[in-house]
Amino acid sequence: MIKRLYFLFTLTLLLAASCVKEAKLENIVLDRTSLSLKPGQEATLKVAFVPADLKTPPTVVWQSSNTAVATVADGKVVAVADGTATITATAGGISDSCTVTVKSDKPEPEPEPEPEPEPEPEPEPQLESIALDRTELSLKPGVEATLTVVFSPADATDIPEVVWESSDNSVATVSEGNVVAVGDGTAVITATAGAFSASCTVTVKSDEPGPDPIPTLPDTPEEPVAKSDPVSFDNCDEITYQTRRSQADGTNCDITREGQKEGTGWFKRTVNKGGAEWVRIVRGADIVNARIFSASRGHLAFWLWLDPDATMEAGGVRRNVADHIRNRFASSTLTDKCRIELSHASAGGDRQRIAWPFRDIANNLQPGWNYIDLAFKDANVSEGYTLNPEGLNWMRIIMDGAAPNWDEYPIGIDDIVVYEDYGEISAGKHYLHYLNDIDGWLAATSPNYHSKVGYNANEKSVGAQFPAADFSILQMSLKTPVNTGATLEKGHLHFKMYISDITALRDQNGQLEIGSAGVFDEEELHWGTNSFLKYCHNGWNDIVLDLNRTGHMGSCDLNAVNWFRFYNKTEGDVLIKFKDIYIYND
Repeated sequence: MIKRLYFLFTLTLLLAASCVKEAKLENIVLDRTSLSLKPGQEATLKVAFVPADLKTPPTVVWQSSNTAVATVADGKVVAVADGTATITATAGGISDSCTVTVKSDKPEPEPEPEPEPEPEPEPEPQLESIALDRTELSLKPGVEATLTVVFSPADATDIPEVVWESSDNSVATVSEGNVVAVGDGTAVITATAGAFSASCTVTVKSDEPGPDPIPTLPDTPEEPVAKSDPVSFDNCDEITYQTRRSQADGTNCDITREGQKEGTGWFKRTVNKGGAEWVRIVRGADIVNARIFSASRGHLAFWLWLDPDATMEAGGVRRNVADHIRNRFASSTLTDKCRIELSHASAGGDRQRIAWPFRDIANNLQPGWNYIDLAFKDANVSEGYTLNPEGLNWMRIIMDGAAPNWDEYPIGIDDIVVYEDYGEISAGKHYLHYLNDIDGWLAATSPNYHSKVGYNANEKSVGAQFPAADFSILQMSLKTPVNTGATLEKGHLHFKMYISDITALRDQNGQLEIGSAGVFDEEELHWGTNSFLKYCHNGWNDIVLDLNRTGHMGSCDLNAVNWFRFYNKTEGDVLIKFKDIYIYND
């Protein structure tokens, strides 16, 4: 019985065990869905099975979508090169994946900046209106008068041809502005330029006195002035700037408080045996504005001291320093490196400068103080260099190679200045107008056009009284062009200008122009008026403007100059006169 029961129990257990089923794979999951690597780096992906208690885990197959970016073997991922690849693990027909991004350390190239748009050119001034210099004329039969058209703005570039017309040719005729009175009556003379017109009423009467008299300008005596007020380059009262010697000894000048020519002191130093530089002054950014109209009339002046008690021996003869220098320069041809030099701030010192050979002053040197005056126009000029007299900052006296065996000797310098010489110009003058009359001259104001040209026979000057206006204009047209014989490189425009109140003109916009086209604003040279008005004063001003420091419109033919014009904003009533207008070459 017991054996039977044991058999039945065992059979039951075996049957129960045979009824339990083995678990199946439901899903697989990677431990990463994305990876970021650099080329050459490695990482390992792990697979998790669902359910986790599989009796026999299935085999996992690994695959890369782009082996050029990343490879995989048994879950080990190796980054190859920049890019993106998908790593897929598959087991029992179920898959999961991870996105691998491979990126090097090299920075992304910056995008090329977009080019800035080119600025649109400023529109050229367009003609806005015209007017005649007269709105009324009273004439006798047979008398002529000239009407002149004034364009606004004065610098308009689209000037059309002017058509003239008379309303009654039996009273007055007109041709190119020239009005001829024919018989008693009234006629309207009309000038038309494009869409604009202006008119003048002409009354012809047998007993009329003729054209309006020309205004007589007041006498304004000219006080003769030989030169402008000097502008100090260095008063030598203090060692304010880099005032030193050659690089060889580097010694500074001393300040001496007795025996000076000007001020409270002077520079004095002993030149070492064989020394080259006497003095060098470098003002740096603290520039000197010489305040001169023209570099051609500029001067450098200073006092030079040679010790009366210092002597030198040469050829068995002992002389004082001044006599020794005179003898040295007279008896041999010395190098041009012995010179006095001047330069402006941006020129680079002794690489670009104007220079005077020392031999030019050596023969006049005396013991003690010597006044040295050197004209800019007499200097040698570095190739391609143009001195800017508004930015002077470097001056030197050098005796390079002149005195290799000279003994030590003291020298001194005081009161270094620059100025402009107003002396008589001896070069050939070519007058633009002799001013024996006012033929060809016109005065006007914008926008009112009410000024009249005046004349002073004693002074031979022409001008006008101007009110406050946007632009006051004084201009001259020549029927016969003037061959000035000048060149842009060496030519200069000279004139004398009387101004009753400089404050009415200074710091205002304007131009002074000459041209050769027969019409304004073509083939011209021009200067901004403030370039010279800032140095002017009330009364007569003697002005020279360099032709090589101008603006250009077209190409002015200096062999056929036929017009001159000054225009400027006026802030109040001002009398302006011109005389002695001519062009010359150095």
